[in-house]
Amino acid sequence: MKPAPLLALLALAACTTAQPRSPAVQSVPPAYAAARTAGLPPADWWRNRLGDPALARLVAAALANSPDLAAAAARIQQARAGLGVSQAERMPILNGNGSVTFNRSSPNEGGIGSIDIPGAPEIDHEKVFYRAGIEGSWDSDLFGRLRADARAASARLDAAGFDAAAVRLALVTDVARNLVAARSALAREDVAQATTRSARESLEVSARKVRAGLVPGIDLTRAETLVAETASAVPKFEAEQSARVAALAALTGLAPVEIRSLVESELDIPHFEAPAAGVPSDLLLRRPDIVAALTRVAAADQDTASAIAERYPRLSITATLGLVATALGDLFSADALTGSVGPGLAGPLLDFRRNRARVEQARGRASEAVASYRQTVLRAFSEVETQLASVDARRRQIIALERQLAAAEETTRIARVQYRSGLTDYLGVLDAERTANRARDQLAVARGDLSDAQLALYRAIGGDFGSKEVSQ
Repeated sequence: MKPAPLLALLALAACTTAQPRSPAVQSVPPAYAAARTAGLPPADWWRNRLGDPALARLVAAALANSPDLAAAAARIQQARAGLGVSQAERMPILNGNGSVTFNRSSPNEGGIGSIDIPGAPEIDHEKVFYRAGIEGSWDSDLFGRLRADARAASARLDAAGFDAAAVRLALVTDVARNLVAARSALAREDVAQATTRSARESLEVSARKVRAGLVPGIDLTRAETLVAETASAVPKFEAEQSARVAALAALTGLAPVEIRSLVESELDIPHFEAPAAGVPSDLLLRRPDIVAALTRVAAADQDTASAIAERYPRLSITATLGLVATALGDLFSADALTGSVGPGLAGPLLDFRRNRARVEQARGRASEAVASYRQTVLRAFSEVETQLASVDARRRQIIALERQLAAAEETTRIARVQYRSGLTDYLGVLDAERTANRARDQLAVARGDLSDAQLALYRAIGGDFGSKEVSQ
């Protein structure tokens, strides 16, 4: 075949190579069902907004000591090395070689050497060959196979970086949420202890009144029941604190004694204004897991393009330059020089559908990556909507509980005054105390739940994605 028709055939085959495709973008709503749309959460909010040294210390320790974060950084290193290999494949390869070979042929073998001809030169049946040389080759990447491999490796490096950002985001929020839970349990314990002290004061009043014969003995029993009831809640809250301290120790690598000191250094629950979620389309660019899933789609598409290119011929240029001599002293003489250079074309002729199967396999992986991306987007929108509603509900719940507690405390005050004045029995005080205690505990729980929901919202909208703590 002449060169011109051959090049035309190769160009036509190149046109059939699949080009990368993008996944169908999920239908993005214009706004969330319940959201403020101005602004996004600031970077490093645990230092800049909360002003809680304990949280800053715990987060810093977690970022420094987390095995998950170290594993994510190692995956970045692997992906970067993979990109380096793919880029190097497009460059020429130059190899050097050298050898010493001893050859001996038998005089009994057929040929001139086995016939005794008078005057014929004697044939040397033993020879030593000295060889040295270099060999270079370069793949022209006619159909873009190597370029597709490099683009796929680059996308995988990006995905590894986004995965590390997602790990970092989860780590920071997990530390903060465990601190919130520990402080919430501590607050509930303080409420229980304060309630127990108040119940003991009422018990003393009841005891005096019973001894004086002013009230029946049942009032003393009721007061003792209230004391036991409030005191019994304290061990449960202590156990919750211990569980959260153990979780923080696993996340940060710090000693439990230090963590408990950090938890108890501040009684207030870490709290910040719930971040605005922005518009839904921001989520596609802010959540690291979404961006990682999208880059995996790009990598899978490039893998498909590379698999398709494998079905077409490879055009390469090979050159050799060497030295061959039968005596070591002659190895670097002009007569020892040998070499060759020229293009080569090689491609599959009969592979029993191997390449076609590889292409279908690559297309299957690409379809899986697209489905995973869509699922990630749907899950992300659902999480944001859920946490926005949760933050709003918790805020309204706190307002209602504060009103309920104020009313219950006023009712308790009146009931105690009436009891001390002998206008009522202790049953009214007992009911009022229980209502107030329940409202105090529910308020402490709601405040912890609000902070937890705010942290979950922070994570759902992508967190401080702009802050780079993991080297990429």
